[in-house]
Amino acid sequence: LAFAILESRRLVEFFSNQFLFSEPCDSIWLDNAEKEIGRESRPPVMVFNSGFCSHRSFEDELRTLRQSTLILAGQDDKRQREKYVQYMKNCRLKVLPGQNVLPWESPREVVEAVIHCMD
Repeated sequence: LAFAILESRRLVEFFSNQFLFSEPCDSIWLDNAEKEIGRESRPPVMVFNSGFCSHRSFEDELRTLRQSTLILAGQDDKRQREKYVQYMKNCRLKVLPGQNVLPWESPREVVEAVIHCMD
């Protein structure tokens, strides 16, 4: 019963609008999410959510990371992404329109930022 409620279209829409998107999510997003909901998709979601329960800082690992890194952050993302640039030696932060689902919210800008980073 719990999964039936958690995996309902209405709850996916509520969660998406509260935590993922700057603007209300569209029916294409919900249709795709609905297609992916089921037993097979539960383990990765459960692992992802367990990470929140055992939250720890990765600051030490970030400070020693040598490769260049591009962080894409949504302008409406409430998390502090600027800290990564302070921790990491070769890191660039690019802020794009959106919140957390940037490839969906700003696909052209994501592609341009990645291509520019690879140059």
